[in-house]
Amino acid sequence: MTYSIPNPDIDGDITVGFHHLRARDETMELLLTVTPEFGEHGAYNLFTLHDGRFAARLSDRQNLKQYTILGAQHGSPGWATPGTPGEVEIHDGETLAYWANYPIPEDDIDVVSISVHENAPEIEDVDIDWGEAEPSDLGGDGSDPEADEEGDIEIEDEA
Repeated sequence: MTYSIPNPDIDGDITVGFHHLRARDETMELLLTVTPEFGEHGAYNLFTLHDGRFAARLSDRQNLKQYTILGAQHGSPGWATPGTPGEVEIHDGETLAYWANYPIPEDDIDVVSISVHENAPEIEDVDIDWGEAEPSDLGGDGSDPEADEEGDIEIEDEA
């Protein structure tokens, strides 16, 4: 996906490549690459290139839910690439690997859409790599996988 750099003071394009969205225990890991092309000798961080607003979000269109990076709040990147998007600078034509972690979806879904900025197109219909598990095996249906039909967790008596 390629789009114009959102910062009005920087002329150029950004290409975002999707690599994977994998379920890992109780989280999902997203891996993207970001390559800006702005034809200058300087370097910019992702926040500057995106006019102060860069945050990869996952959207479950089927159930009208959005998932944000775990622990991200008040400018903190949360469980995302250390130092980005505000500290690591990228030169023209360089590629930055960007990863972030999200909660497992509440619903039994196989695809989401990814957005990084309101002026960038979404990456649509991204498959979630559940590995050998199914969404419901990891609590992806909104329930605890250890619960019985009534939603109660059975505890074995160790006596």
